[in-house]
Amino acid sequence: MLATIDSSDLRLDPRSNVLLMVTLSAVGRSHAVRIRNLSAHGALLEGANLPSSGLFAHLRRGSLNVSGTIAWSDAAHCGMRFNGAIDVKDWVKRVGSEQQSATDAAIADMRFGRDAAYPKAPSSRCSENQVTEAGASLREICERIASLPHVPVELGEELIKIDVIAQSLLELR
Repeated sequence: MLATIDSSDLRLDPRSNVLLMVTLSAVGRSHAVRIRNLSAHGALLEGANLPSSGLFAHLRRGSLNVSGTIAWSDAAHCGMRFNGAIDVKDWVKRVGSEQQSATDAAIADMRFGRDAAYPKAPSSRCSENQVTEAGASLREICERIASLPHVPVELGEELIKIDVIAQSLLELR
């Protein structure tokens, strides 16, 4: 026999603060959004043109997907309550090809000042300000593309990669 779960108890789940690009589908439209925090039963989403509260929605990240209901919504954020529990560890794992994983590792090495088996670009090539501007520009481009109808569905994975690169550049500061 399944136990009934009080929905107010679900908000007590431990939450992971994250920045994950996912595809949100609702009301026949799909677009890229960010997960800002994630628990086994729900997520805080950030993006443009988010669905209204009470609507059925679906999130996809690589091969992972979950359905649920939009619990609340404002201009730039919404809360989604999942229909079932997810494994948060699976969702926060990096997704992508081996090449993307190698790129992510290289960026992490540079960010934390670790020596790596690949040649590093001289630090004098770009100023800190130039790196910050490049990250902000990439982020702006990603947001503009994500707001176009139907484009994020076709380019969702590429938008996620651009956003990861932009975030990495911004974190190099």
